[in-house]
Amino acid sequence: MGPEKIEHLLPHGPRMRLIDAIVSFDDESLLAITTRHLDSDNPLRRPCGLLSITTGIEFAGQVTALHGALIDRSERSTPRQGYLVMARDVAWQIERLDQLESALEISVALLNHSEQSAMYHFCIETEAHSLLMKGRIAVYFQGVST
Repeated sequence: MGPEKIEHLLPHGPRMRLIDAIVSFDDESLLAITTRHLDSDNPLRRPCGLLSITTGIEFAGQVTALHGALIDRSERSTPRQGYLVMARDVAWQIERLDQLESALEISVALLNHSEQSAMYHFCIETEAHSLLMKGRIAVYFQGVST
């Protein structure tokens, strides 16, 4: 799935959409690729041009949003609004994403979910499957009564 499908699944504006394509997905996981870390006008870059590895959490967050939108089988016309509320056990192997030359592969695996929230494990790797970052993130869904 390419950018045209992603455009309808993410609430982000065009500049802030960080994912290029969805490679595969099922009810429990999703694999996406991107080269947006290479864009000199990436909105997450610092004024000096640096794109910290910690921005990988936002990349992974967008992949979880894509997964949630694709597996949501409700009657809603637009995906539910979700907020990244927690990142845990995050570890990384490099300091900067802007110094990489290849595409990134971002995978998420659903650990648990409820009507109000979801928890995912994520990994960010190079195309050669060199691990760059991993961790867990939690999403809370807006407008869900408890």
